Amino acid sequence: MLVPITRVLRRLRQPRSRAEELRAVRRRFERSGRAGVEERAVAVRMRALRQELAATFGDARSCATCAVGRPMPIGRFDGGHCCSGATDDVLSDAEVAALATGGTRPRDLRPPDSDHAGCAFRGERGCTLDAANRPNVCVRFVCRGFSHELFQRDVLDRVEALSDELDTLFARFTALRGARLLDEEWAALGAAARWRG
Repeated sequence: MLVPITRVLRRLRQPRSRAEELRAVRRRFERSGRAGVEERAVAVRMRALRQELAATFGDARSCATCAVGRPMPIGRFDGGHCCSGATDDVLSDAEVAALATGGTRPRDLRPPDSDHAGCAFRGERGCTLDAANRPNVCVRFVCRGFSHELFQRDVLDRVEALSDELDTLFARFTALRGARLLDEEWAALGAAARWRG
C-alpha cells in the first residue's frame, strides 16, 4: 500500500509525544471491530448530532482566549483550555468505537502542524477534527463562560437539548456494544470448550 508523501512528511514533523498518541488512537480504531445494526444506527445519529451541535455553537468567541495566562500545556495557545487534557482521556475505547461505527476513518484524524499541548488534535486555532469526527465528550462540553455566551445568543436551551440527546445515545451505544462484546466472548469460550471436548 502506498502512503501519500504529504502524510509521511506530516508524520515526520510531529512532536514525538503527539506521534505516539496518534499511533495509539489509530490502533484503537483498528481494534474497534464490527458493530450490530442498532449500534450502527445509534452511531450514525450521534455523528449527525455532533454536527448539529457544532452548527448551533457557531463561532465561539469565549473559546478563543480561555487559556491565556494558564500554565503549560494549557497556556501554550490562547484558546482551548478544555482541549489541553490527555488524548486517551477523551478518545476512550467506547468513543473510538462510536466514531468508527458512525463513519470516522483513521485518515479523518488530522493533527495540527504545531506544538503538542494537550490533546493530539489541539492546535493554535482549536481542534483540527471536524465536528462529526470529534469524541462526543468534546462536542458536548460547555464551560461556564461558553454557557453564558450561548445564553446571551439565546441558543443555550437548544444546545442543552442536543447535548442531552447525544449523552443518552452514547450511553445506549455503550450498552449495546458491551452486550455484543460479552456475547462474542461467551461464544468464543463455548467454541473453545467444544474444541477441547
